[in-house]
Amino acid sequence: MHHNHIRHVATAYEALECLDDLWGSSSCRELRAAYRACRDVLDGIRPAVDAERKFRSALSQAGLEMFQLPSSSTERKAAA
Repeated sequence: MHHNHIRHVATAYEALECLDDLWGSSSCRELRAAYRACRDVLDGIRPAVDAERKFRSALSQAGLEMFQLPSSSTERKAAA
């Protein structure tokens, strides 16, 4: 796991990559839910806000946080 690292996450695809990098093959419930939600966004069957909520929950479970940049940008950063 990465420590003292800030990672930019702006899309569901980038969130999936982040989840892969952080946990690899971990099978915690929050991680599985975040994966499922991100994949559903990519398939066009779920709104991005649902995936963001699940992604935040997975990060929280790992003791990490996610925050929005203080600008008009919709880009998110995941602190790991």
